[in-house]
Amino acid sequence: MKPTTLSERGYLTNNRVRQKTEINYKFVLVLAKIVQLLLIIGFIIGTLGILVACTYFTVNLFGFQEFYYLKGIYISLLKYYAITGVILPTLLIVIAFLTIRIIDTQ
Repeated sequence: MKPTTLSERGYLTNNRVRQKTEINYKFVLVLAKIVQLLLIIGFIIGTLGILVACTYFTVNLFGFQEFYYLKGIYISLLKYYAITGVILPTLLIVIAFLTIRIIDTQ
């Protein structure tokens, strides 16, 4: 059924805009949850990387045998921390801000 009056047309347009806005805000909320999850995972990976790095560098102080494989482990852990704890959350926050900006201009 097609709208016949201007008020009906305006009402339908407003409903469509409202639905799009609600969908976009839900998208932003999902992005926020993903950012929270990535920050938690990044914090865990970063903590493990720092602990392994501290172990690698303090082994010689106490006279224990040096574990050369720990160097590769802590370097890769800190790289993963940089990706999951810093880069991805930053990109998702930027995407969320751009989405909100687009919502506000509609």
